[in-house]
Amino acid sequence: MSEEASAVIEVYACEWQDESFRSGWSVADPIYHVFNTDGDVATISCSVEVNQARAEKALPGISTSVAVKLGVKIVEFSGDGWGVKVRDSSGAWHDITGTQTTTGYTEFGLPTGLTLDRIAIISYGSGSHAKFDWLGLLRKSKLLLKARALRVIRRINACSEFEVECLEPWAAEANVFNDVKIIIDGHKALCGLILARELQKMGKSVTWVRLRGADYAWHLASREAEKRKYSGQVHEVIKELVKPLVDEGLLTAESVEYCSKPIELDLSDESISILRTLNRVCGAEDVGFDFYVDCGADLHAFTRGSREQASLALEPLSYRIRQEVSEIINSATVLGATGKVEPPDGDYTHRMELWSCPSGNASLAQDDGVFFLTAPSLRVEQIGDEDVIVRLTLSSPLDLMPEPGSSKRKELRFYARWEGTYDPGLVIRLHDGDKGYFEHQDCLSGVPFGFWGVPDTGRTRAVRLPLYEKEPREWSVGPSWLSNPSWFHITHIDFIINVGDGGR
Repeated sequence: MSEEASAVIEVYACEWQDESFRSGWSVADPIYHVFNTDGDVATISCSVEVNQARAEKALPGISTSVAVKLGVKIVEFSGDGWGVKVRDSSGAWHDITGTQTTTGYTEFGLPTGLTLDRIAIISYGSGSHAKFDWLGLLRKSKLLLKARALRVIRRINACSEFEVECLEPWAAEANVFNDVKIIIDGHKALCGLILARELQKMGKSVTWVRLRGADYAWHLASREAEKRKYSGQVHEVIKELVKPLVDEGLLTAESVEYCSKPIELDLSDESISILRTLNRVCGAEDVGFDFYVDCGADLHAFTRGSREQASLALEPLSYRIRQEVSEIINSATVLGATGKVEPPDGDYTHRMELWSCPSGNASLAQDDGVFFLTAPSLRVEQIGDEDVIVRLTLSSPLDLMPEPGSSKRKELRFYARWEGTYDPGLVIRLHDGDKGYFEHQDCLSGVPFGFWGVPDTGRTRAVRLPLYEKEPREWSVGPSWLSNPSWFHITHIDFIINVGDGGR
C-alpha cells in the first residue's frame, strides 16, 4: 500500500446497528415489495402498482434515553425519496426522517423517553427503490478521523487487528467498544471494535490519540464455547458453536458453507474460547475449512483453498499508512522482583485502614459480596458528576525502580469493574510525598462494561501498568509547579474516578 493512500476512520457509539442487513428483515407486502442484500448494501423496492416499499426488523428494546440519534447511510434511490420510521413499545410509529432526497450519511434526532421495538426502512414512489448501506441507533454523533499513522493486519482463522494514531483533539471522544470502520481509498479495510485507547496531553489539550482494536472476530475470541457435547455435520456444529453470539445479535452465520462430513466434539469439561474451538473444528484433517468474520459481522466458513484468490477480503493483508497533517477495584497489587509482591498478602483492598476519599463526593466501603479474586473488594459509589479521588496511603514508601542489575520494570496490577451513566474515567497518580506525582491516563481503556479486567481469548486478565520511565511516555509528571518526584519514594497512590452520578 503506497503512502499516498488515504485512510478515514469512522467511529460510532452504537446502541444498535445493521451493517449487512442479512437477517431479521421482512417486507410489508411480499407481492409488491422486494427486499434483498448483498451482505453490504440492502435494496428495498416496489412495483408500479403501489406507491411505496417497506421492510421492517425487530429491535431489542432500545431506550431513546440512551440512543439519542438515528444514523443512516444511503447509496442511491429513485422515486420520491426514502425514509426511516421506528415503533415504540406502545405500538405507535414515529416518522424520524420524513421523506429524504439526499444520499450519503445523515443523522436524525430521536424522540426521548421511548423504548423502541421495531424499525422500518421505506422507499417512496411508484416503482421506486432505495439502497441502504448502514443503519444505526447512536449514543452520540459519529466521529470522523484522519489517520496520521495506521496499521491494519487482516487474518484468516484469527482476529484481524488495527492500530491508528490521530492528531485531532476530538479523537479523544472515541471510547472502548465503540464500533469502527477503517476506509482506505474508499474501500472498507476493516470493521470492528476499539479495545484500547491512549491519550497524550500537553496541559489540558489532547495532542495525540492512539486507538487499538480488532475486527468482529473478537466476539469469537472473547467468549467461551458452551460446555457441552456437539455432534453433527461440520456446518451444523459450526453454527451451534456461534449460536449464542447470533442470538445476541453480535454475529450472523449466513455464509457457513455446507459440509456433509460428520464431527463430534466434547467440551463438557473444557474452558476454551469459541475462536479456538472453531480452529480445532475447521483445522481437523478430514475437514480442511478456513473461516473469517467480514465487515458486516457475518461468519464465513469454507473449504480451504476454494476462495483464497476470489476477493481481496479473503487475503491476509497488512496495511501501513502515514499521513502528515462505580468503580469497584479488586486486588490492587504492586509487583517488584520475581516473586516479590506488595503487600505481602497480595491485595491492598483487604486493608481498609489504608484507603480514604480526600476529594469528591462518594462512599467508600469494602464489599464481601461482589469481588473477582478474593473478598472483599473495594466499592466506590459516586454522588454527583465531579471527579472522586480514592487514595491508597502506603504503610511505607515503595521503591518502584527496577531491581539492581535488572531492566525488568515493576508493575501495578488490579482488577476493576464499573457501572455508570457513561464510559469510565480512571486516572492513576503515584505520589512522592509533596514533591509531585507520576500520572497515567485512561487506565480502564481496555475494560468493557461488566468485565473485571481485559478480555483475552476467553479469560480475564488484570489491568497491568508498567512502572518507571526514563523519559515521560505513558506516565506524565505533575503538577507543573512541582516537577521533581522520584520513583524511589512513592508514598501514596490516587485513583481519580468518574463514572457519573450514581455510578460505582
